[in-house]
Amino acid sequence: MKIRTILIILASLSFISMSSGGYLYYSSLKESGLKEAHREAGSRTKIIADHIASNLSEYQKSVKALAGLRELKQLLASNDANNLEKANKILDHFKNVLDVSICYIMDHTGNTIASSNRNSPDSFVGKNYSFRPYFLQAIQGNPAIYMALGVTSGKRGVYFSHPIYGELDKTPLGVVVIKSSTGEIEKEIDQDYEGIMLFTDPHGVIFATNNKNWLYHVIWKVSSEEIAAIAKTRQFGTGPWNWTGLERIDGNSVIDRSGIKYKIHQAKIQNYQDWSVIYLHDTRSVLKRISEPLFKTSGLIILVLCLLIGLAVFFLYREASHDIVQRKRAEEALRESEERFRNVHDTAPLAFVVWDIATRVTEWNKKAEEVFGWTREEVVGNNFFDFLIPEKNRPHVEDIVNILLKGGLQSRSINDNLTKEGKIVICEWNNSLIHDKDGNIIGAISLGLDITDRKQMEKEKENFQTQLQRAQKMEAIGALAGGVAHDLNNILSGIVSYPDLLLADLPEGSPLRKPILTMQQSGQKAAVIVQDLLTLARRGVAVTEVINLNDITLEYLKSPEHKKLKFHHPAMRVETDFETNLLNILGSPVHLSKTVMNLISNSAEAMPDGGKILISTKNRYVDRPIKGYDGVEEGDYAILKISDTGIGINSEDIERIFEPFYTKKVMGRSGTGLGMAVVWGTVKDHNGYINVESVTGKTTFTLYFPVTREEIDDASLIPIESLMGNKESILLVDDVKEQREIASSLLTKLGYTVTTVSSGEEAVEYMKVNSADLLVLDMIMHPGIDGLDTYEEVLKLHPGQKAIIASGFSETHRVKKAHRLGAGQYIKKPYTMEKIGVAVRAELDK
Repeated sequence: MKIRTILIILASLSFISMSSGGYLYYSSLKESGLKEAHREAGSRTKIIADHIASNLSEYQKSVKALAGLRELKQLLASNDANNLEKANKILDHFKNVLDVSICYIMDHTGNTIASSNRNSPDSFVGKNYSFRPYFLQAIQGNPAIYMALGVTSGKRGVYFSHPIYGELDKTPLGVVVIKSSTGEIEKEIDQDYEGIMLFTDPHGVIFATNNKNWLYHVIWKVSSEEIAAIAKTRQFGTGPWNWTGLERIDGNSVIDRSGIKYKIHQAKIQNYQDWSVIYLHDTRSVLKRISEPLFKTSGLIILVLCLLIGLAVFFLYREASHDIVQRKRAEEALRESEERFRNVHDTAPLAFVVWDIATRVTEWNKKAEEVFGWTREEVVGNNFFDFLIPEKNRPHVEDIVNILLKGGLQSRSINDNLTKEGKIVICEWNNSLIHDKDGNIIGAISLGLDITDRKQMEKEKENFQTQLQRAQKMEAIGALAGGVAHDLNNILSGIVSYPDLLLADLPEGSPLRKPILTMQQSGQKAAVIVQDLLTLARRGVAVTEVINLNDITLEYLKSPEHKKLKFHHPAMRVETDFETNLLNILGSPVHLSKTVMNLISNSAEAMPDGGKILISTKNRYVDRPIKGYDGVEEGDYAILKISDTGIGINSEDIERIFEPFYTKKVMGRSGTGLGMAVVWGTVKDHNGYINVESVTGKTTFTLYFPVTREEIDDASLIPIESLMGNKESILLVDDVKEQREIASSLLTKLGYTVTTVSSGEEAVEYMKVNSADLLVLDMIMHPGIDGLDTYEEVLKLHPGQKAIIASGFSETHRVKKAHRLGAGQYIKKPYTMEKIGVAVRAELDK
């Protein structure tokens, strides 16, 4: 009896406990369900607000880009038909590409002068919207976003405005506006939510909602003064703006006119804080979703189970007690182990990623969040291919995963990975496999170290070392080339200069004139080769002559050098496509002609079986970097492009083609043999840029030269009578005997009284007791003082002394300093009678 009583009591207690447990379970389920539902509702509200903010931000970027276009600035600066047509094309293009309602431009008074809806009945053209806040803000220099009901169209829209500035103006010339429909906002708002979703303005006016009856209502009861303020803005038409009837119960709950309660969730629009997304969450649907399945599966089954469990409690108690104790101990040990794992997991200095055999992420620590930007909640359960692996690397990573499934995972690898912002980071991964109790592979643990900065530093170090080696090599070669050029200039002086003296004494019909002229022309060609050496040494290019690239190219195509090239490559054909009104540039005709020759020769050598070389020129305004350069000087450029259909340049050679003496051409057919190094040096000396593109079957060299607005002077021979002197005294200073003799002979022939000295020191001593109408100073003299130092000393003795400078090199900073002190023209050796005669006469006639 006692045992029965005990069993009945135990059964009753079991029933009571099961009933209580069922109620508590329902209550707990209800509470947790409501919490989770409200958490999800708050998160959904925030996500919608973020999506709307992101959408507004993207259109802000678009209107900013539109405002910066030159065609719009030109229209506001000069509203003529041509500029209007260009601006309208731009507005039409942006409207179609962005799929927006209207794009339009207003002048500084708010009048619409151009619009993409100019041909529609409700065209904005001629309308004045100066009262609109988006215009008032933008014309003050502040971009604006304004959501309103259109005055003309009567449709809701989002207006994105941005000021348009002139090229030099700091005050806006006008405003450009993009009007977008509310489609993207309505797509976010107008869905089947568990409640009512609202998008409201600062006054509480509902601009978008999934409850169409509340559109343009005010969510909270407002005063008549506030209604008047809403009407004054004309933002939402003429009203009325009725009240929805919502009233707050407490800080987080509201009730409507029919007595339905809602949980309220609100999220401000980022960077547009006065607008909000408000979610009125109807908790009835949540409770219904929780209770209905529970009650359907309850009933008699729960009662029977309670009785059975109650009866079984006694019999199972003692056995279960032991198991429960053991399990609690095991759970405690597991909890402590998990806690230690979690501490290591969250504080590890490496990105900790656990994934299963379907490449779904199962664990993601704090360091992984820091490196890649995604939170644990965003990635767990997702395939890491979808967000972590760049598209181009996926086949390679898929191969690694296939190896994994066969048990052969690489323990270490270095890969490119994506961040949440879309950037590439380089990570070093160490991987280990996870097995189940039967030894089957069920996943892997990957520990990642972000080595992006280290790799960047290694790359920069490698690039710096490469650049340093090239610079040292170029410096050494340049020094050698400069020295050789200087010596050759001295040797060539007699060959180039003395024929002038001989020709002056020969009658016009003399049979000796032709061989002497040939001798002089050969010397001048040799002087051009010296110029190539000086180009290589970066000391010999004077880019001061106004020239046209079309003329330079045509002159080369008619030259004997080009005919020789065609003889060696009979199967090649040359085609031209010249810009008719190509702008002029400042440059050196000799070096640019050599550049054209080297590039065409390079193309011919690349087509052993023949092919086509296309030479084209055009004008272009350049305002963005050219490949291979960190930046460019913005402005107008004359572009020379030479393309061939040859074998192309492999990646190893394309890195070295501009190095001096690096060539794969046939000896004797490439001009001076300095080839592409001269091309590079010439472009550099002309403040230009060069781009090389090469694939099999096509190579293109594109050269950019800054233009000049100067016109080309007509070249004509100067009569020798205009160069003659009148016994003026000249002191000639040069350390090379042959140079003194040549210059003295030329000047004497021209009627001047010439005294020569071999050093700057001698010149200073001479001028202490004598005077001269003009000094002719060699800039570089060894040993002793150079031309600049000599001139400075003479000026102390004879202030205002006239002088001209001569050198085999280009105008160095010391030559320019001499000019600032008062020296006249600069003469480049070797001397010719015309060159020295013009310079001397010009300085004496000042």
